[in-house]
Amino acid sequence: MSHHHRALTCPAPDLDWVEGEPQSRQYHDIYFAPGQGPDESRFVFLDGVGGETIWREKATTVIGETGFGTGLNFLVTAQRFLDTAPPSHQLDFVSAECFPLRAPDLGRALSRFSGFDAIKTELLAAYPPPAPGFHPLSLAGGRIRLLLLFGEATTMFADLHGQVDAWYLDGFSPAENPDMWSAALCQTLAEKSAPGARLATFTAAGHVRRKLEAAGFVVEKTPGFGRKRERITARYVSNGPASPEPRWWHVPPTIRGPVAIVGGGISGCMLADQCQMRGLDHKVFDAPKPQTSPASHVPAAVIAPRFQLDANAPASALLTSAYIAAVNTPAYRQHRHEPYGLRLAGKDAKETERLARLVDACAWGDDWIKQHGDSVWLPQSGSYDSRAILHALAAPTPANIQDIERSRDHWWLHAKDGTRHGPYGHVVFTQGAAPSLSPALDLAVRRQWGQTAYATYAGTPEAWSGGGYISAAQADKNGLRVIGSTRSNQALSDFDPEALLRRFPRPVRKGLRLEPDTPYFTGVRANTADHLPLMGPLLDETALAEVYADFAYDRTRHPNTAPPWAPGLWALGGMGSKGFQFAPLFAATLAAMIAGAPLPVPTQALAYMHPSRFAVRALIRS
Repeated sequence: MSHHHRALTCPAPDLDWVEGEPQSRQYHDIYFAPGQGPDESRFVFLDGVGGETIWREKATTVIGETGFGTGLNFLVTAQRFLDTAPPSHQLDFVSAECFPLRAPDLGRALSRFSGFDAIKTELLAAYPPPAPGFHPLSLAGGRIRLLLLFGEATTMFADLHGQVDAWYLDGFSPAENPDMWSAALCQTLAEKSAPGARLATFTAAGHVRRKLEAAGFVVEKTPGFGRKRERITARYVSNGPASPEPRWWHVPPTIRGPVAIVGGGISGCMLADQCQMRGLDHKVFDAPKPQTSPASHVPAAVIAPRFQLDANAPASALLTSAYIAAVNTPAYRQHRHEPYGLRLAGKDAKETERLARLVDACAWGDDWIKQHGDSVWLPQSGSYDSRAILHALAAPTPANIQDIERSRDHWWLHAKDGTRHGPYGHVVFTQGAAPSLSPALDLAVRRQWGQTAYATYAGTPEAWSGGGYISAAQADKNGLRVIGSTRSNQALSDFDPEALLRRFPRPVRKGLRLEPDTPYFTGVRANTADHLPLMGPLLDETALAEVYADFAYDRTRHPNTAPPWAPGLWALGGMGSKGFQFAPLFAATLAAMIAGAPLPVPTQALAYMHPSRFAVRALIRS
């Protein structure tokens, strides 16, 4: 069996079911008190960290949990939050799980509980497959964000960028599952704790108390639940560990102020939606008549993932998480073409063999991925009405922004018609392949032109991808389908139907028919050399060359100084043909950076996407 077997899948828990409730065979323990799960959760964890007082103190509260299990602690907490928190307040709940329950088992475990039916239904509908990595879920209209970290708790929380206000230290018995109660985990929780962070757990074991105290928590024994005489509550009072050594990809400190988003493609509109959900004041500016149409405005988008079979590859989990986040995005689901699903085919024998190994590596269940002859069937994906999605996400202000100006700690935007917009605390460049106002971004982006067209297709009615792509039938176009896309490094003017048809294997090509007067679309996309997006803060390029000059001699010689951030300037783009697939996760990440919230991607991934990574690599090569 190949070494890729199950590489993109977390192990499943070994369950027993006793009177309809799950128990762990592996750890010889229960997930919650029999018949008293919600009561135990409220008493031990929610009330143990202060109950609803924790979210009355802050506009956004962050709770971390070391074992998601059945999700019961989350549901109990989420329902209490919705019942008692001020309407403008929000909740970030971050939970790790090494052995995630499969969706059917999760539904079965929660089916006996009532009192939080609406949020439970949302959770079950958005629950991700058991793929290692970070999985953000937006619930309750965006007021609640659940970030699931599928992997070992110490490793996952060590890679979390953010501070936690309260901890649920939950896992199977310390005697049966010692890794969940290790000194390393306690130290990691301390490093991620906000000043005064609270902690609660069901155990009162002496070695757990000592490890928490060694990490900087003041521990107190309090009455336990049910037959347990005592349990631990704690508060983080240490000054905390020293700040991490500065690195060029680090996130700048949070600054206040409204957000100007330059560019109205999928990146800009998705960022606007994320800002809206976080309560960030924002405005999108888009050129009313761009010289070249952005690829986001193509009539239909197909989300066709390309997973990395090597789970240890730097961006493997990131690409998987981006796909899962995309197909779970509410605006996408609302504007997905029928019939749903995508057939992913290999363009040659080598790619077909790779797809077969992909199905083997992704043991996620048939509702996510399965083999279908020589192709792979992805039920959660499909083709989407791209223009309807853009319209649902944001309403850009028509303005051709030509310049920006810094004045009194704010940014002002100057449009081509002479109007001045501002002041803004943040400016985000999202205009993809259009020339930006940042020379660094222009150097990082490779422009590529392409054409799509409407056609009839005699083959499968669902969306198809394999070299080229075919959307599902367009109801408003009498069943025509969008096919694409050509690729050219030079600007295109006249339609080239033969070049478009050559994107498809011969058997598929035979079923396609382009009418002489078929409508077509020409657009330009922004690629990067490493096929990963540009996402994060912009650096002052002149200062960067000076601060990191030693990289020319030794790439490990990081200066002990903060990166030369350009205050309040950010980038989100360079997504190439994967704009609709990448935008949900990376727009959510950038919005979290601006808001100073926990990031829905691992800290180690920030360097892979940083807008200045190519400038840094150039210094190293020099």
